[in-house]
Amino acid sequence: MKNYRHLDDVTAALQIEGLQIKQGITGFEIDSRAVRAGDLFFALPGQRADGHDFLNDVARKGACGAVVREDYRGKEPLPLIRVPSPLAALQNLARQKIQAMQARIVAVTGSVGKTTTKDFLSELLSSRYYIGKTLLNANTDIGLPLSILKFNGDEEFLVLEMGMAGKGQLNQLLSIAPPELAILTKIGFAHSAFFNSLDEIAQEKASLIQFPSVKEAIIHRDNYQFEVVSKSDKKKYKYALDDAQCDATLIGSDLFILGEERVHVDLPFDASHFKDNFVAAALAAYRLGVSLDEIAERAQNLRITSMRFELTEKFNLRMINDSYNANPLSMRAAFENLPSPQKGGRTLGVLGFMSPLGKFSAEQHLEIGKQALKVFDEVLCFGDECLPIIEQFESQNKPCSLFNDLEELRQAFFELAKPEDTVLIKGSNCNQLWRLLEDRQE
Repeated sequence: MKNYRHLDDVTAALQIEGLQIKQGITGFEIDSRAVRAGDLFFALPGQRADGHDFLNDVARKGACGAVVREDYRGKEPLPLIRVPSPLAALQNLARQKIQAMQARIVAVTGSVGKTTTKDFLSELLSSRYYIGKTLLNANTDIGLPLSILKFNGDEEFLVLEMGMAGKGQLNQLLSIAPPELAILTKIGFAHSAFFNSLDEIAQEKASLIQFPSVKEAIIHRDNYQFEVVSKSDKKKYKYALDDAQCDATLIGSDLFILGEERVHVDLPFDASHFKDNFVAAALAAYRLGVSLDEIAERAQNLRITSMRFELTEKFNLRMINDSYNANPLSMRAAFENLPSPQKGGRTLGVLGFMSPLGKFSAEQHLEIGKQALKVFDEVLCFGDECLPIIEQFESQNKPCSLFNDLEELRQAFFELAKPEDTVLIKGSNCNQLWRLLEDRQE
C-alpha cells in the first residue's frame, strides 16, 4: 500500500528532484482553519480566498509543510513543495495511492440520495469488510482526492461518492478512483447550470456506468427513461420501491433481492426516499457478498446524516430540518413525506432557493411552487429565485412572504410558527437555513 508518511514520499511521487525533506506527515488538509500539527497543507485557490494567503497561519499551527504554486515567492517558516498546480498534485497523489491499494471500489452518483446511499452501503458492508468512505458529501475534484489521502491504505472496500457540476468532471473523478461497481440514483435537475437539457445531465451521469472499469451497475428504475442508460451494455440491476419487476425492491417491510430471496427488515426511518436509498445499498451489498440476513441485521443500525429530513423539536416547535441541500427531486421527496400537524396546527414551509439550476431555475421553481400549493398552508421563501413559488401562492390567495435577509426571515418565522404546526425547513446549503435553528437571543 502507498501511504505518504514523510514529505520525501510526496516529492518522490510528484517526481520533484533535488528536494529531500524528512519531515513526517500526520494528515492532509485544504482548509487552513482545520490544520493540525503535522498536516501537509495544499494551498488551493478558491472562490473567496486563496490558500497561499494563509500559509503563515498553517505554519503557526504546526503544519509539516505546504504544497504551493511553483511561482509562489513567499518565505513562510515551513517547507514548501512547489508544483505547477497544487490541485493537480492533490489529485495525482490520490491516484497513485489508489493504484497501490488492494481495495475494491464502489462509486455512487446521481442527482439525489448519493450521500445517504453511500453511508447505508458502508454500514451494510462493514458487517464483513473493512470499509473506507468519503466523509459527508466530499464528492468533488477536491473532496474526493482529499478523502483518499486520509484513508489508512489497508481498506478492503472503498465506497466513494462522486458528484459533478459540469461536463467531464465525473470522468475526472473516475480516472482517480476507477470503480468495479457503480450505483446510479435518480437523475434530475441538480447542478444543471452548465447543461442544456435533462438528457445532457443523464449523459454525464451515465458516464459512471460506461466507465471501462465498471463490471456491474445498480440503477434506479426511473433512469431507464434515458436511452444512454437503457441501452448500456454493462450488466445492470434495477431497483425501486414497491416494484416487484425490479431486481431489488422493498414492499412494506420485506426486502426482495433478484426476485428469489426476501427478508424482513426493520428500518429506523419511515421516509420513502430513504427507503429508496436503502434498496440501492442493500442490492449493492448483496452483489458484494453480504447475505440477506446480515443486511437485515445491519439495517437496524442505519443512520441519516444530520440536516437531512431530520425531525427537530426545539424552541417548543416541531420542525423538519432538511436544509443540507435542495433540488427539484429532493424538494418533492420532502413534501411527500412530511408528517401531519397536530390537531389545529398548520403545515408551514420555510423554503430556500434551489441552486445551481442555471437556465432551468425559473421553470423548476415554478413547478415546485405548484407542488408546494398542495402541501403548505403558508410559505416563507428565501431568495429572489423563489419568486415563482410566491407567485403561485399569491394566485391562490394563500399567505406567503419573500425574504433576502436571513435575520428578517428568522424573526418572521418565530413570530409565525406555533407548537402545533409542522414546519419544513428546506433549501440549498448556500442558503444556510440551518442557522434558523441556532440558539437565539430571547
